[in-house]
Amino acid sequence: MKQKLAFCAALALMSGITALAGPTNGKTGPIDVWTCPMTGAPLPDHHVDARGVLYSKYKSVPFGKYRLHFCCGNCPKAFAKLSEKAKQAKVASALKKDKAAAK
Repeated sequence: MKQKLAFCAALALMSGITALAGPTNGKTGPIDVWTCPMTGAPLPDHHVDARGVLYSKYKSVPFGKYRLHFCCGNCPKAFAKLSEKAKQAKVASALKKDKAAAK
């Protein structure tokens, strides 16, 4: 009985340590894409605070591991109508522009 109790206590301790460790890749949320996937326009007026809270006037939509930001209210609607392959291509293009703008 004492062995079972010790095992359960050790398991609980290890679970707690693992839970407190947090993510190991340094990322805490989705990757923000600050180029409109539909128009290719850069979206400069945004702010993410130290807690990761986003302040932006742009419409954002989750897409896989990304959070896409659009320049207007019509772009998310047009994006939703695209095929999955076309969406992937638009996101890839927007990511390239984001990386180029960051350099």
